[in-house]
Amino acid sequence: MTPKEKAKELFNKIRYMDNESGKNCSTCDCVVIPIAKFICDEIITACDAVYNSDMVHFKETGDGQFWLDVKAEIEKL
Repeated sequence: MTPKEKAKELFNKIRYMDNESGKNCSTCDCVVIPIAKFICDEIITACDAVYNSDMVHFKETGDGQFWLDVKAEIEKL
């Protein structure tokens, strides 16, 4: 999955999460985008803490760059 595809998937999961409970509503984009960016930041921060224990920075790995790219794609939505 590309960062762009992941960004769209995450965005849509947040935007339409009320539909899972049978409600017919969606969350405003102005709310979804900051939440999706926050989630990316939390993933990066949590993984960076694990990687830092081995003196490797998560942001410098392929996975870290993936989540930075996802966050950048979310900002474009």
